[in-house]
Amino acid sequence: MLPVSARVGQAVDVLGKAGDPKSITGGHVHTTPLLMSYGEKAELVTNDEYEPLLSPMEGFVILKSKAD
Repeated sequence: MLPVSARVGQAVDVLGKAGDPKSITGGHVHTTPLLMSYGEKAELVTNDEYEPLLSPMEGFVILKSKAD
């Protein structure tokens, strides 16, 4: 497991919004692994080293190194 910081908060519907809107609101920062409640989403706090293979991050997330 990777100790990565993630911001977890209530999911926000951003479908049809212009630009790059935030998909969560009221987020708290946690270190992985973490457990999310129903209706929550997560985003990486810093994405310097790792990136998710899927976005948005819901449920089970696999990270890969950006060096690959």
